Amino acid sequence: MSTLLRDALRGAADDGERTFARTPEDVLLAARRHQLRRRVRVWRAPSGAILAVAAAAAGVLVAPGLLSGDAARRSEPLPGSVSRPAISTHTSLRPPVSAPGTTPSPNYVPDILTKAEAVERCRGQADVDFGVGQSFSLVDPPRELVAGRGVQTTDAKGHQGLCKIPYATPGRLVRGPFASVDDRSGIASQCSQVAGYDLTEWSVRTAFAANGVLTAVLSSSNGWDAACELTPQAWEPHGVPLQEVRIYESGLPWTGTSAYVVALGGGHRRTATPGTKAGSIFFGAATLRDEGGLATRAARVKVTLSTGEKASFPVVDGRYAIVVSGPPSAGGLQGGTYVVTASDGTVLRRGSLQG
Repeated sequence: MSTLLRDALRGAADDGERTFARTPEDVLLAARRHQLRRRVRVWRAPSGAILAVAAAAAGVLVAPGLLSGDAARRSEPLPGSVSRPAISTHTSLRPPVSAPGTTPSPNYVPDILTKAEAVERCRGQADVDFGVGQSFSLVDPPRELVAGRGVQTTDAKGHQGLCKIPYATPGRLVRGPFASVDDRSGIASQCSQVAGYDLTEWSVRTAFAANGVLTAVLSSSNGWDAACELTPQAWEPHGVPLQEVRIYESGLPWTGTSAYVVALGGGHRRTATPGTKAGSIFFGAATLRDEGGLATRAARVKVTLSTGEKASFPVVDGRYAIVVSGPPSAGGLQGGTYVVTASDGTVLRRGSLQG
């Protein structure tokens, strides 16, 4: 197992985002966010291949996201770039007309696969992880393999990889410009492109954009959310921008330290480019939950970075979308805090920002 992969998995295992048993997609998302923390901290993308998946719940998956993310895409990542989970370079698959997510619907239908189908869909990610055409297999796959979730892979030499199983339609990077926060149909269309799953009839619950980054949460009519995070190519001039959609059940109750958790990813730019501002940027979109499921009591999330920047964002029916800009210096999430409040100002949760 490569050092970067080991570090990413260690960071995922140590992540405080959830305190209960972690699923493969949890590991994908946490590993993706761990790598983002490293990149913000050292101000350069790590070289060499790492976890090629997302996430987060995910780009999150995409997600993922996401664990893990994505939109028009590159045929393959640049050398030394971090591959993104939700976007597959394998484009030979032709989605069956009947496959879930290939046609508009207000409901989410899980895309359940056989082991052979999952291996076929992970082929593109395996080409990145192990080399084009190299044989690989799934490691301890769950009894039910579902598109959008993560699974560990290995090749004949024992090298390890991770795959966020693509949906029937391969996700593609959105080159931009991103839709405005008022353009609900545009947001749904771009997030669909990244996810590889048609979300155009889902409701956009909340959205926020700043410094070229777009975050949003969409909801189905049957209890599922899609957290969408899109960063522009300008923030990754020599690599692949983070674009991720994570689809998950929205009403599952979270208790104790898992309730009201706010998690952000991050990136940086040393110099300004048109449409962006030099410095660091932190972003996230997700669903807050408590012991009753959706945290509908929550009204606002107030974020304070360790570098002093403060911002406040609305929580809409338990969903938040955040983008915060900071200075071009290390840090930001490390030592950063958040406060979730009710409409009357009651503090529901104070905590440290999760990466």
